[in-house]
Amino acid sequence: MEIRQLRYFAAVAEELHFGRAAERLHISQAPLSAQIQKLEREIGHQLFYRTTRSVSLTSQGHEFYERCSNIIGEIDEITSGLHLIAKGKAGDLHIGFVSSASYGLIPQAVRRFRELAPDVNLHLEPMTSGEQAEKLREGQLELGIVRGEHKVPGLSEERIFTEEIVACLPGDHRLTTQPEVSPAQLTKEPLIFFPPREMPGYASEIQAIFAGLPFPQVYTRIIQQENALGLVAAGLGFTLLSDSVAAFAPTNVHLSRISGTPRSTLNVVWLEGQESPAAQHFRSVLREVSPSLKP
Repeated sequence: MEIRQLRYFAAVAEELHFGRAAERLHISQAPLSAQIQKLEREIGHQLFYRTTRSVSLTSQGHEFYERCSNIIGEIDEITSGLHLIAKGKAGDLHIGFVSSASYGLIPQAVRRFRELAPDVNLHLEPMTSGEQAEKLREGQLELGIVRGEHKVPGLSEERIFTEEIVACLPGDHRLTTQPEVSPAQLTKEPLIFFPPREMPGYASEIQAIFAGLPFPQVYTRIIQQENALGLVAAGLGFTLLSDSVAAFAPTNVHLSRISGTPRSTLNVVWLEGQESPAAQHFRSVLREVSPSLKP
């Protein structure tokens, strides 16, 4: 028994006319009649009463039609769902992201993605860049949004967003009177830094600011950038943050531009050869909403 036969039977059962059913199915009447006869032989029951003037369902035909309709409906629903999955508009999508992406990129991208693909179940989990690389390799994530370039073997990477890095200083610091500060001036200040193992991309971006200079003395290393701002507000040192994160600094934290205008990037990463249609769709949305996309 084939799905095609079930569709042929359902068309005749609904039209109760072989000519109209054949026209609806875009086939001629003779092969339609032959398929219905074949179906009746296969199941061992007569499904239609046929006369030269009318066609009607037998009692077995009524029962078969009810079951057949349910089967066709389920098949159509499954097929439709598979088409949506193939277009990246259905299914599940697991995404990791660094906390700094939640200040602009993630809200914009998720809102737009919901508009375009409301049937995709998004699973969003904040985690460090290092954790994301591990989860991607383990197959627990399909996409990761990380700070800075990683160049991890086995992972593909695309730059999505770029923004300025600024110095966050205690509000009463002597350098706050200047329109901008130089990396050389910052080398003499205690730095609230980030752990390179958990945040390798961003740590590299900060280290690049002091290329050729002594690196500042690290007061402490901390993962949460919001907590880093709190320590700056307490006067314990300075930190370096992307502009979107620094914009939420407490009032007693002063933001200073850095000479040379160092920049930070947000990048999307995925396991090579393992990107689903939904993940590809989300990446296209990231590119769409990013206001500072660089080639």
